[in-house]
Amino acid sequence: MPTNRVPAADLKDLFGQVSHEVRIRVLAELWDADEQTLSFSTLRERVGVRDSGNFNYHLGSLTPELLRRDNDGYTLTYAGRQVVGAAVAGSYTEGTELNIGSVDAGTCPYCDGKIKTAYEDGKVAMDCRGCGNLIARLPAPPVIIATHDANVLPRVISDHFETQSARLTRGFCKLCDGPVEATPTVATDHDALTDPPELDVTFDCQACGDITHLNVGVVALHLPELRTFLHETGVDIRDRYLWELDILLKPNVSVFEDPLRVELVVTVDDEALALTVDESLALVGYERR
Repeated sequence: MPTNRVPAADLKDLFGQVSHEVRIRVLAELWDADEQTLSFSTLRERVGVRDSGNFNYHLGSLTPELLRRDNDGYTLTYAGRQVVGAAVAGSYTEGTELNIGSVDAGTCPYCDGKIKTAYEDGKVAMDCRGCGNLIARLPAPPVIIATHDANVLPRVISDHFETQSARLTRGFCKLCDGPVEATPTVATDHDALTDPPELDVTFDCQACGDITHLNVGVVALHLPELRTFLHETGVDIRDRYLWELDILLKPNVSVFEDPLRVELVVTVDDEALALTVDESLALVGYERR
């Protein structure tokens, strides 16, 4: 059964597995091998360890969780590649911050002012220069910031966030890929495009316990019925950043009890689409008005 807690022993075991220079070199060499199987002797030569017994000990410490062994040699497991990938994702930091300066990130949905950006503590914060509102605070790994030019960062960040929200909506944790439960809740903060006191959606990972809040309109964006409606009413979401879609971020929301039903009405000009979802965010009805 899922525990919603990560046992400290599990973390100790994982970090213990990779807390040696030889083991780190093993992971790096197998990563560079691009999923090719390396024999014991080839891998030992590339890592630079003379004592075969000592090298075998280190390989045994990484197998079978991070390394897969067969008659031909060793390759990284999926978990092994995740460990290296996580290191790459965070390896572009300069101290704890990456300075991206003042980047034009579109138009404020509240006052039509210009949005400025900043990156700190693994999140991109976007504030309006006009009204001063915090438009969004979006998680983004350092590799995204460091490997793109500043002028394209808003588009990259918008696409990244839409991808992450799609994963959550489809039931996968953004951190560990474990199953998540989605629950309609009263918006609690500005993280991930929530806007109190409107409704948001809380995603609770049943494996690692990570909790994410999304604006209910962002969640609804992944419903094909809403995408069809937006297309037919001339709204091209590819031409706007996600935080500029005020028709989604500020929808007309009604909550009905016993059983719990949430009606979300998205309006474009004189046309509207009413979407009704249940307590698990499953679509139970929609109507074009």
